[in-house]
Amino acid sequence: VLTELMGLQHVREYSLSATAGAVRVHVYQMGGDGAAAEGHYARAVALDPRYLPPRYAWGLARLQRDDLAGAVAQFEAVLAQEPRHADAWLALGTARMRSGQLESAVNAYETSLRLVDAPDVRHNLVLALVAAGRAAERAADLSTAERFYRRALERGASEVEPRQRLALLLARGG
Repeated sequence: VLTELMGLQHVREYSLSATAGAVRVHVYQMGGDGAAAEGHYARAVALDPRYLPPRYAWGLARLQRDDLAGAVAQFEAVLAQEPRHADAWLALGTARMRSGQLESAVNAYETSLRLVDAPDVRHNLVLALVAAGRAAERAADLSTAERFYRRALERGASEVEPRQRLALLLARGG
């Protein structure tokens, strides 16, 4: 169908099928049929594993339904082929944060921020740093907590929570 519409008769069929699959998946996702969408993502990836949009979208679909390990696997596969894919680093950070891998989330967000200095990436990085600081506080590792809060302030000076947490920590003698 796409070859007829686009007049491309000598283009490899699997690339066009992968593109068509990605388009179909978007339609299924918009209609709320996540299972059908994931099946099409899987087929599109199988047809052309080097074509990254369906693999990245498959990771997002898995993240949306809390299949964090599956999401991480897809984002890591994207990054293995395209290490400068800022959105994949951002999504990987989100998957790792939601799975409690806070330092890995921080690393992914920092990589994304180095590639694209965007407010949403910076905000997610600050959230991950604060979460890591809180985890360090719960483990009674106050010096590590302080380092995470200070890093959060460096990345988001206008953020209130790291400032409050650091002030409380220092007031307790941390």
